[in-house]
Amino acid sequence: MKIKIYLLAILLILTSCSGVKKYLIKPEEFKGWTLTNWEVYKSEEEFKSVLKDNFNMYNGYGLTRIINQVLTSPDFKIIKIEMYFTEDKAGARGLYQRYRSFSQIPIGEEGSDSPGFVSFYRDNCSEKIIAQRNLLGKNLYLKKAAKWLDKKLSPH
Repeated sequence: MKIKIYLLAILLILTSCSGVKKYLIKPEEFKGWTLTNWEVYKSEEEFKSVLKDNFNMYNGYGLTRIINQVLTSPDFKIIKIEMYFTEDKAGARGLYQRYRSFSQIPIGEEGSDSPGFVSFYRDNCSEKIIAQRNLLGKNLYLKKAAKWLDKKLSPH
């Protein structure tokens, strides 16, 4: 009986993560970097806990899921990736709009960057990629991560 419960628990964990894993950066895609943390938020209570004072602003765009990733390089560069999934494309575009004033880049349906920051949206997902440590002024790493994520979101 204990084995059946154990197997059921493993199956539940695997099925709840399967939709998320396709969005995570893999070591072979981002050579030398390691995915050191990732979290998924799916409920309004979880959104409130992670977004804090920004909850009302973000939730107004129909949030359905948030995926956060942290990548670390061997020399301790750190990138934080925030993926905001919404009910529809209009919600993702709405979340992205606040970053349109930055330099435009050809990533996603619309993309922009600023020192230490890259943002874009594709379909119903708005993304922010942020330099956390030792990366300021080195947006090539951020753009590389954005291109990989855009590829994962692209239907083809």
